[in-house]
Amino acid sequence: MISPLIEASSNQQPSDRPNQPGQQGALGSTLRMLMWNTRKTTQRNWRDDVGSLCVDKELVLLQNVAADIADTQIGRMGTHCEWVASGSDQPAEGDVVDGVKTGCVSAACQQIDHYADQREAHSNSSRVLLETHYALGTSSQTLMVVNIHASTDASTCEFLDQLEQLCSCIDHHTGPIIVGGSFDTWSPDRLAIFQQYAEQALLFEASMTRQGSDVLMTQHLDYVFYREMSLRSVESLPQLQIAGYSPITATFVVD
Repeated sequence: MISPLIEASSNQQPSDRPNQPGQQGALGSTLRMLMWNTRKTTQRNWRDDVGSLCVDKELVLLQNVAADIADTQIGRMGTHCEWVASGSDQPAEGDVVDGVKTGCVSAACQQIDHYADQREAHSNSSRVLLETHYALGTSSQTLMVVNIHASTDASTCEFLDQLEQLCSCIDHHTGPIIVGGSFDTWSPDRLAIFQQYAEQALLFEASMTRQGSDVLMTQHLDYVFYREMSLRSVESLPQLQIAGYSPITATFVVD
């Protein structure tokens, strides 16, 4: 299910007409990003860590973040980023409403929420894929950013459905793309399927050296992919790990 276009504002109210590219200031040719699964932000001082990491970043992708966390609560991030968020639709009673949150120095000119048909067994909530678009100062095209937190208890069939949803999301876009998030790649077989889908979608993996402490259930779950851009650097930071997830930083150049 795809939601209506939503204006990038603090109240996240539906808009009949999305913001037009260029009204909020376009992005430059160099994009520095931070991505992190914060595990519902249960670890002490996580906001300060995120704030310190993103002060020089143009793009921030967070997964598994509590949806009611205000922008100004995330350290210094709220002072220079425009934020959009999408949360799980039906959390279990008493559970934290979690989802994904994308921040950028330029306001999004378009936002689309894609909810998975499958529901999490423990919470009966749908996982969400957040699609945002940003104006580029060097091109008439827009940058598409896809921030995803896939279900971790999906069957193989449900896993394939989530990959099909991702490919369908990016298939129509002409221009640079960044895809980042946590994926249900807990086995070598699922990782191989995931990489095959990424290859068919012409996505390149931002490959990096990782320590064993970054691994959950024998495989990494968090990845960054890109298209029609050049990767200058990418790094995992295990010293700031939260429950097996380390922040990832990367620098891209729009070709």
